[in-house]
Amino acid sequence: MKPLVVFLLTEYPQLSQTYKENEARALMPYCEVKIISLASQDTPYNDHLPFEHAKSKQEALRICQELKPHIIHSHYLHLTHLAHQAALLCGCKYSIRTHSFDVIGKHVDYLSQYKDAINSDRCCGIICFPFLKKNFVDAGIKSHKIFTSYPVVDVKRFANRGENGQGIMNVGAAIPKKNMQEFFFIADKNPGKTFNLYAIGYNIDELKQQNNSIHNRVSIKKCVEPWLMAREYKQHHWLLYTACPYLKTVGWPMAIAEAQASGLGILMRNIRPDLKDYIGGAGFLYNTPDEASKILRNKYPEDMREEGFKLAERSSLNTHLQLLQTIWSQ
Repeated sequence: MKPLVVFLLTEYPQLSQTYKENEARALMPYCEVKIISLASQDTPYNDHLPFEHAKSKQEALRICQELKPHIIHSHYLHLTHLAHQAALLCGCKYSIRTHSFDVIGKHVDYLSQYKDAINSDRCCGIICFPFLKKNFVDAGIKSHKIFTSYPVVDVKRFANRGENGQGIMNVGAAIPKKNMQEFFFIADKNPGKTFNLYAIGYNIDELKQQNNSIHNRVSIKKCVEPWLMAREYKQHHWLLYTACPYLKTVGWPMAIAEAQASGLGILMRNIRPDLKDYIGGAGFLYNTPDEASKILRNKYPEDMREEGFKLAERSSLNTHLQLLQTIWSQ
């Protein structure tokens, strides 16, 4: 009999958070997976796993208790206390996968409010990006409870050494920290090239207005189902990933690994030193729109493209499954 893993989530299925889907589907050959979701999603996608929508935390706890899971797994730090309470009710353990907005830029006092729950015997451990481990240690969380990981990507879906198109793309949630208006400025400096923006929800209308005010150089695409994005990547030569240099809260985007696996050149806004560790020798970091424009006028070096295929594997589902197995055996 397979062990039962309950995903205790918010906003499932959310198009900008497909890492939850990737993780759950990867576990299914080895575990029975049930999903409980609090809060409604802004931009859902169609082909998702079944889930139970809990209208309150109390309802989520009740459903969880009825399911009798072996493990509870949550995403985002703010669900730690709920996952802890659910684990106590169910007599099981839990784990938390953190991301960027719930950790980057947060004061140590904010992080430390979770230390007692995470340091307890009920918590198997938390997962974070490598550059954020020190933040948790400084907040009083025991080092052996902290596991590091790259983003969770279905690399096999995107892996394609075939020839790429000539377009330049950007992708992600249309929120201030992504600084997508900079994509329009860079496109305006390169009128002979094709720029496509796959912006998800939120401030789309505002982005369209900004694009129109700068000669309408960018084609803003409708939301694409996750399973179809591999085809979209292959139409492009570059991924130009913008980010706000003042907020500096963009984490390690899944899109970087997806694009590397798809053979694209990587060009990302240089907002923090740790991004060099993520992109490695398979991409460029730019400091100004003018610098980005100059880089985009060149063909992506073949040796960097080859390195990208290798680095993308750090985010593979198999790597993450092995990590979860290690954590859950604690």
